Amino acid sequence: KRLVVDEGGVEPLVTLLGSPYEAVQECAAWACAALAKEREYAPLVASATELGGHLLLINLLRTAGAPRLHVKAARALGWLAARGQRQYAMRKDGSIPALSPLSSPDGRARKNAAFALKHLSQSDDGACRISIVDFGGVPPLVAMLRSTEHGPRGLVHAVQCLISLCRVEEYQVLIGLESGCHQLLVKLLGLRLPHHHHSGSDEAPDASGTSGELRL
Repeated sequence: KRLVVDEGGVEPLVTLLGSPYEAVQECAAWACAALAKEREYAPLVASATELGGHLLLINLLRTAGAPRLHVKAARALGWLAARGQRQYAMRKDGSIPALSPLSSPDGRARKNAAFALKHLSQSDDGACRISIVDFGGVPPLVAMLRSTEHGPRGLVHAVQCLISLCRVEEYQVLIGLESGCHQLLVKLLGLRLPHHHHSGSDEAPDASGTSGELRL
């Protein structure tokens, strides 16, 4: 990664997100996700090109019938949000409507969309939480709690996003009214992940600074 950055490779990689070839876009999005995961490189991905990497990634999420592309683009956006990059711009430029339906047939894409929404919901931009609810994010997040398709990490992303949304008092009722949501949350509160966050982990720490036990 350091070599890519030192050789000036970030901007060409981000530019390739706009390639007319889906395979090239997919590889570029995956490379952007790997770079954005690193705290020191995330700003480079976010600010590359006049449009900014986040907007090109949002455009990929809008590509119809490309679930593999959605997997990579949602992951890259999630890491940018996790690293505090362009969260306001992401909301303003339409990332939340692109992520909120979680409608991809690919379970990995839904998991990564929940990963991105979790970090947007935890941002200082409170309007992100409002947008997630307004664009229909709650029902698909609750639906993820009923599925085993997304694995423990996917469940954690969905639960932590819902917990962040509950910071808005009126949304506590809305989320509670989702069929069986409160029973599902109670059942999942015992879910535990590895206690230690290693540099090689593919997840960012949650708002409490740990990727371990879920906390309300």
